[in-house]
Amino acid sequence: MQRRRGQRSIRIEIALLGLGAAVSIGVLWLLRNRPLPYVWAALAFAGWNAACWRAFARESTRVVAFNLMGVALAFALAERAAAWMEPATRGAASDPSIEEPLRDAGSEPDPAALGFPPPVDWRYDYTTGYGLEVFLAGGRSNKDPAHQEFGAISRPNVRWFERGVMNGKVAYEQVYQTGAYRERIRPTDDPAAADTGPLVLALGDSFVFGWGLPWQGTMPARLERRLPDGYRVLNLAHSGWSAAYVALWLSPQSAVRPAFAPGRVRFAVLDGISDHLGRVAGVGAWRTWPVYDVRDGMLVKAESLSADTSFFSGPGYRSSRILFRSHLVRRMLVGFSGWRRNSVEQAAIDRYVRLVLYCARRVKELYGVPLLVVHWDSFFGYGDVVASRLEAGGVAVLTEREVFPGGFGPQYTIGIDPHPNARAADLVAAAVARWFETHHGGGSVRR
Repeated sequence: MQRRRGQRSIRIEIALLGLGAAVSIGVLWLLRNRPLPYVWAALAFAGWNAACWRAFARESTRVVAFNLMGVALAFALAERAAAWMEPATRGAASDPSIEEPLRDAGSEPDPAALGFPPPVDWRYDYTTGYGLEVFLAGGRSNKDPAHQEFGAISRPNVRWFERGVMNGKVAYEQVYQTGAYRERIRPTDDPAAADTGPLVLALGDSFVFGWGLPWQGTMPARLERRLPDGYRVLNLAHSGWSAAYVALWLSPQSAVRPAFAPGRVRFAVLDGISDHLGRVAGVGAWRTWPVYDVRDGMLVKAESLSADTSFFSGPGYRSSRILFRSHLVRRMLVGFSGWRRNSVEQAAIDRYVRLVLYCARRVKELYGVPLLVVHWDSFFGYGDVVASRLEAGGVAVLTEREVFPGGFGPQYTIGIDPHPNARAADLVAAAVARWFETHHGGGSVRR
């Protein structure tokens, strides 16, 4: 009898040791996005398992208890390792010809001396302590009131001066100019200038438009410098937009989309940021903007998904550097877990994916070219889930990890403003140019 008990105990302990090894391998596979911390976690767990085996060879209860402690220890070590591996400043060197130093408010030039009257459009709080002033040439609004269906869209051939101030510091001052297509152009360009070369359509929001940046510091301008001679990148982005308004711009009912000669457009690029999930959901400030969705292949007006502004803030969205960066764990939480399946977050992801797939289909129908989606940030950590669903639908995606060393952080923003600086724009442009060269025979691009 005693011998049987001993054999049974040994079998239990062997099974536990095998389970520990399986979990260690599982850690490496499931959490493979950041390999080194996960190797650390797996080794820590395997080591703890081995120590339990030696110390409690005849006490399976303790083996189980100490292995559970080992799991917690392993992930704690991995979390710490991930934090150590994310330094505060990494990335491209600054460009002093584009980046502007912060300075005290009140020392800025008088807009009237630059040909702009006092502000007549708007002045509002963007975030706590943030103010925005817009000075308009000729006192004419830069927004087109005739097209409220877009929420906000710039007029064609208009020029304005903008100043952003936060907590007494000037974040930026820029002069913007739009052309005949409502695209952003150099302030010195002729808005009516004709062009006949190959085109790239840069679509999206203020990240692509280059809010707070001079024209030469924007992503489209940096991309144009990297493409073969003769290419023109049209900056067709508008502040506040998301895939919903780009879908409307591309839709058959669009009254503002210009017609381009057949064969001129070579590809289109669309940006994606975490905030777009709230925009397509009609959450927060975007509750006052039109909301759209795709049903039966058609773009239709939709309803806001929620009145709640606490969006993507619960456990599993921002609480962990490691566990919830697992592609498979995220898919389980978002795609298969009942308590997430009917959540506003899940509905927002679903709507965003439908809208982007619609945009890609319309780009193909209109121009016969691909749409490339670039994620500037982690989509609240769900970038991999979103990217995998878009790629399954045939859309090419560049994720944050493929673009920004260490991820999109403060080192890539305009001083105290959350918008990207020229370094970030240049990294995105470089990634897009590499994609074009590698996947679509774009010819030799300039580095």
